[in-house]
Amino acid sequence: MCVGALSACASLFFCYYTLRLAFLGATGKIDAAHRTIGLHIGAAVFPAASFAFGWISLACFRSSMAARTRTTIPSGWDSESLSPLRRRR
Repeated sequence: MCVGALSACASLFFCYYTLRLAFLGATGKIDAAHRTIGLHIGAAVFPAASFAFGWISLACFRSSMAARTRTTIPSGWDSESLSPLRRRR
């Protein structure tokens, strides 16, 4: 659960910066002096990182939920042993 939560936070962080970068680029608030190769690398890496961390988060949450729902049925309390009791009533 902790890894899933940390991955979700990282995904939200990269999603925010992806949207921020797109907004600043679309509105022209990034001047020509600051348009470097790092800006273009960020435009490619941030969405990929957001998707990757989101996928890791979902995988962690799904596996932890599946582990929580798996329970052992004590001997003598499964549905086959209860069926004769129901018929007697």
